[in-house]
Amino acid sequence: MKNLSKNEEDRAAAIHQEAIVIDLHGHYLTADKLHKPKKWEVNAIFHDLSGREDPSVEEHKAGIYHYEGRALLSLKDIDDAYSELEKSHGEMILALKADDIREAKRQGKIATVLGFEGAKPLEGRLYMLRIYHRLGFRKVQFNHNWRNQLSDGKEEFNPGGLTQFGVDVVREMNRLGMVVDLAHTAYKGYFDALEVSKDPIVAGHVGVRSIRNHKQNLTDEVMKAMAEKGCVIGIALVPRLMSNKLVSTVDDYLDHVEAAVKVAGVDHVGLGSDFTPVRYAPLTGERLEKRLDTIKYWNKVREFGYDQLEEYPPPVGMANWSDLMNITRGLVARGYSDQEIKKILGGNILRVFENVAG
Repeated sequence: MKNLSKNEEDRAAAIHQEAIVIDLHGHYLTADKLHKPKKWEVNAIFHDLSGREDPSVEEHKAGIYHYEGRALLSLKDIDDAYSELEKSHGEMILALKADDIREAKRQGKIATVLGFEGAKPLEGRLYMLRIYHRLGFRKVQFNHNWRNQLSDGKEEFNPGGLTQFGVDVVREMNRLGMVVDLAHTAYKGYFDALEVSKDPIVAGHVGVRSIRNHKQNLTDEVMKAMAEKGCVIGIALVPRLMSNKLVSTVDDYLDHVEAAVKVAGVDHVGLGSDFTPVRYAPLTGERLEKRLDTIKYWNKVREFGYDQLEEYPPPVGMANWSDLMNITRGLVARGYSDQEIKKILGGNILRVFENVAG
């Protein structure tokens, strides 16, 4: 990224201060990590709890997809999320509608929109969706790589689209005012959901397939179809989606943003970082051996581009939400207008969220 002049730096700072900055996909928002290592430069985060989706090697070999018990496991995750909101002493607030995000911006707080990454916590029951809505959930990502009762994930050998239950879930989410997220879903599922949904949908954390040939990244055809329905594409700050280099940069990320804007238009692109402030402890002993066995197995069954379990460092200059100003700087450097930058930083996501949830 080129160095900015003082006037450009001042302009970037003013744009970021005025914008409502929203991340369409983040994880593990814990009060003790809030504003560390420095103040987070974000106003709202869609906090996606684990849908506990991925099968083990043994389950995948046997074609087994477990659902029972996922809801009970998820209740613990939900309790943890609410506990972290309480521990933040009002610094993080639950957002149920767009005005809650605007109010968080006004008060200098961070709005949290609860969701799931993977729909197994529904356990195939539509009433569970309504219960989660009553518990404050406003987004559900249908898959995390593999098939479930709603749809096929991107890693299935010959993936299909939505099941009848998946169609029913889309329609009920429309009725309730919940955002449909199809990141990790196979492409056919996008077209099925776009046909069924009366509301715009999102791809919460993806890249552009023409730049990086990865199954999670979207083709031009999918992005154009989403744009026609007023949807938003959240560009992920995930190195394996951005490039095949071990070390990625802000410019690698902005290349995906620009490619998406070129295909879908500036009104349909946003941020979907996939950041987490929690880092897992190093694996040792039996846990390390099991991880290595898993990596070897998935390397055999993936069609191409496998790197899901490899460890990549975060992009240079983009470790977490403290660094989002670097995206604003990069967009200024690439010649975007103030209004265009504000749309990408969060305005587009806010528009869709208001359209869907109120």
